Amino acid sequence: MLDLNREIELLERCASECALISDLATDQHAQQENRKLAIEYRQLAEDLKSYRSTWAV
Repeated sequence: MLDLNREIELLERCASECALISDLATDQHAQQENRKLAIEYRQLAEDLKSYRSTWAV
């Protein structure tokens, strides 16, 4: 069974790590790509939170 809380936590952690990498990267392309990934991971986490609240019993 899928543990949504665990998946949300994982996505948020990935978003934080990508944001940190983006902040520390010296290569502009790496900064941009990691920033994009961080945004996508955050959006996925928010989507799962929304899904979880919709289907919560």
